[in-house]
Amino acid sequence: MEGRKLDQVKEALRHILTDLNAGDTFNIIHFSDAAHKLGTMRYTGTAIRKAKKFINSLQADGGTNIEGALKESISQGVEYLVSDTVRPHIIVMLTDGQATVGITQPSAILRNVREKNKEGAAIFCLGFGDGADMKLLEKISLQNRGSSRRIYEDEDSAEQLKGFYEELSTPILLDVSFSYSEDAVVLDSLTNTHFYNYFHGTELVVAGQTESEHLSGLRANITGQGRNGQFFMGVTDWNTVQPPDHHLLDHLHLAPTPRNFIKRLWAFQKIKDMLSAEKAARGGHEKEVAQKKALKIALEHHFVTPLTSLVVVQPDHENCKDYEDDEEEDEEEKDQQSSAVNGSVDNNGTQTVSLDTQDSIVRSFNPESIQVLSDQGYNGMYPSDDMGFMYGDSQRAVAASQASTCLPTLAIIFVLVFHSIYYQLQVLRISSSVK
Repeated sequence: MEGRKLDQVKEALRHILTDLNAGDTFNIIHFSDAAHKLGTMRYTGTAIRKAKKFINSLQADGGTNIEGALKESISQGVEYLVSDTVRPHIIVMLTDGQATVGITQPSAILRNVREKNKEGAAIFCLGFGDGADMKLLEKISLQNRGSSRRIYEDEDSAEQLKGFYEELSTPILLDVSFSYSEDAVVLDSLTNTHFYNYFHGTELVVAGQTESEHLSGLRANITGQGRNGQFFMGVTDWNTVQPPDHHLLDHLHLAPTPRNFIKRLWAFQKIKDMLSAEKAARGGHEKEVAQKKALKIALEHHFVTPLTSLVVVQPDHENCKDYEDDEEEDEEEKDQQSSAVNGSVDNNGTQTVSLDTQDSIVRSFNPESIQVLSDQGYNGMYPSDDMGFMYGDSQRAVAASQASTCLPTLAIIFVLVFHSIYYQLQVLRISSSVK
């Protein structure tokens, strides 16, 4: 990492130092061929000045020893024990490259980091730019109680880094779990009910299906580890929100009607959980099971995912044009398309555009012709992480996407926003090594 990227990282680190408070502990580890550490320090004016001097001296040199840097970070946190309070050990790793020094095989890096991280430090990985190995960083985070994010190379990269830190700067609870009364909820339908970290200002969402339309017997118990020990809260009062009537939006011809909105929201959350489980899987069987579950739900609810392809079927309409005609016919078609769009500009310079649904080109497009298929049905035509667009046989598409479902007619989303918890607990602060 060098040039403007390194300057932006330094700016973000200096900002983070100014946001620390008395009682916080921190460390900065710079890694290339080897790791060079500032040393774990408790927040003081002298420590901050020393840390800023260390940041200003950072230079780009050597390769990228990801495995060695993570193991050193874990060791530093374990050695510096804080006995008077429960504090999370959080590691933030930032890199713009791939492993080139030391252990470079992804499977070996993952195994060694897991074995070293016996105390359960939360590892958050940031990939700076297009050169970072995001697949490896994502797996490291998912297997070690954290998450990953790509930092894009542009003028506000430093702001992206600051924003990420602000999300993690105030942990409230650790190891948060939700449990529900078995007679009121279909337990197999629940999305993820365990969260490693809960930070101030964030939300935890669990989606699932109820056994009946009445919520009188529904109870949720929430447990976690707080500053003063074990945390417990029971929830018995629920706010029920009904989705809007789909007839209200039927006049939007090109927009899908939001039928079964709650069920699709549940499916979206469930697919996301399964894809995360697939990436965090340590064995082939575990990965295959997660993929099959995600694929089944995606096909049933017509979601485009890394495991499926989007297929647009060309309608058999006599007024449709051949897009490979000569240039003269192409120009004529463009004029036809333009005639279907009515535009106006108001006094503020805002342009309003509408489509004339009576035009043959507009009417020839049918949203129902879009199908979601499993990539497995195309004999490897599309890579598993691509979304393919093609014209094909609509009958084949319908056959592949018609899957039976045993889901109840009522699906309830349990959204528990923890802002109120903040006022019941003393704020935890980070005891972390920052990279």
